[in-house]
Amino acid sequence: MERKPVLATSYELSAWNPILEKSEGDRAAPYLLELAGCLMDPLEQNRIVGRLHAHILCDWIINLEGMLEVEPSWGYLRKIMDADAGGGVCPDVAACLYVPQERVERGDLMVVERVEVLPEYEGWGFGGELIEDAFRTAARNVSLAVLRPFPLQFEGGERHSPAPSPWGPEWHQAMCLNQRECSKEDAMKRIIASYRRAGFVDLSDEPDPLMGKPA
Repeated sequence: MERKPVLATSYELSAWNPILEKSEGDRAAPYLLELAGCLMDPLEQNRIVGRLHAHILCDWIINLEGMLEVEPSWGYLRKIMDADAGGGVCPDVAACLYVPQERVERGDLMVVERVEVLPEYEGWGFGGELIEDAFRTAARNVSLAVLRPFPLQFEGGERHSPAPSPWGPEWHQAMCLNQRECSKEDAMKRIIASYRRAGFVDLSDEPDPLMGKPA
């Protein structure tokens, strides 16, 4: 493509999702939402060319510890909390985000699980735009978005062995993950660089990097 195409976005929020199925009764139901986003090309009959999957933790400073009891795999989020102060965002994290601490503590937290853009649409920053548009539409009360960058072609544990896509085999095939030739190190550098261009900053280093962006 010689020119950046003009694409449309669409989002759906759900108050029920697999994480909540692990909880006891409705204990977690009031404060966790699932967000699904789509990037569409109007010139291709609204063909879906990008996808977003995220969770929104409402009033996250209050509800994070309770959520971690339901979903221990989110334990990495403790990296951004101030354990010494008994809660709240670590001042160093707020400093990295270049915003007042109270700004990121107020409102909801978006935990970005996956962002996928088809190869022919990569390089235009659409993944970042899919997240940014969510701030303005479906997730307007979000104060902070966090994600763990990782090249999906290595998700299965080995090169050219990507894990099955949650969006089905057709989407998995269209992503062409098993045809990407760069090393895991180079792929990680590229994906981190792409999120930096989208406004995300480093909140923790390797081997388990975490990035964040204030809304």
